[in-house]
Amino acid sequence: MTENMILSLIKKYEGNVERNRRYAEYYNAEFEQTGSHNAYFISRNFYREAEHCRTIIERYREMIRNGEFNPQSEVYGH
Repeated sequence: MTENMILSLIKKYEGNVERNRRYAEYYNAEFEQTGSHNAYFISRNFYREAEHCRTIIERYREMIRNGEFNPQSEVYGH
């Protein structure tokens, strides 16, 4: 992957973090209002997924800091 590809993936995952955080907050509010255990578990899953995306972002940033990318790469992937 090139550095630009990695930066693009970071941007994608930052969007995922924000979306998952919003969904988690929505379902957490529903849980607090209704006591629905389903809403509680759904909110936990979204919080967990947001944290997973943050971990991926940190790994990609580490790759850039350490120069672990191929400037000649033509293949997009992760």
